[in-house]
Amino acid sequence: MKKTLIALAVLGTAAGVAHAQSNVTIYGIVDTGFIKKSGHDVEMGENVNNRLGFRGVEDLGSGMKATFELEQRFKLNNGENNGGKGWTKSGDRDFAGLANVGLKGDWGAVKLGRVNELTTETIRKFDPFYQYGVGSMMYGSQRVRGIDNTIRYDSPNWSGFHFGATYSLG
Repeated sequence: MKKTLIALAVLGTAAGVAHAQSNVTIYGIVDTGFIKKSGHDVEMGENVNNRLGFRGVEDLGSGMKATFELEQRFKLNNGENNGGKGWTKSGDRDFAGLANVGLKGDWGAVKLGRVNELTTETIRKFDPFYQYGVGSMMYGSQRVRGIDNTIRYDSPNWSGFHFGATYSLG
């Protein structure tokens, strides 16, 4: 009888914890197609990196909020991690996209971890291809997966004017 009560108490506690995070957004992209290059066989490929992401905000009170974002990129045709080949020296990563935590309030927002370059987000606002694929304005010249070990500050919006600053460690 005691084991049953303990199991029910643990189950009740875990259910409460899972329900408390109602402000987490799960997002993603799934993209695949066939690619035929001159002199090569037809293969499966993508125009935009496939990804599964988790983004959350927790209200801390007094106008302060804690934020986080974790993003995993993968190859749809074989399920392989899409984060270790060609753009990182350290090999495959558990989260091969954005991975950061932060605080935001009336004073602006600070993020720590792997964040987007400021120019990446600025150009995306007026690029009709959102900076992806062969039609992109900045194809191949921007890091669209983030910068490691970065501290980023975004100011609040003052009548349409705002700015950002980043500093990367190491």
